[in-house]
Amino acid sequence: MGSINENKAIAEIIKKNEKIIQDYAKEIQEGLRGKRMTIDDIETIMLKTMETIKHNVLATTTEIINEETKKKRRSKIL
Repeated sequence: MGSINENKAIAEIIKKNEKIIQDYAKEIQEGLRGKRMTIDDIETIMLKTMETIKHNVLATTTEIINEETKKKRRSKIL
């Protein structure tokens, strides 16, 4: 790790995940203010949020690993 592209990918995923968490908090706040949200609703939203974050992290990790694999293959060829 440590290349500029990897650092950019990590920074982007952090930014995306921060936005996801902010959206989660906003949705919960709005639901609670309107007194229309149950514990089950909160749990459903939380699980969906965590699944999205997990997907983002796995996709970014896979992207970084694929780039590293390509670099290693290129260096073996040269």
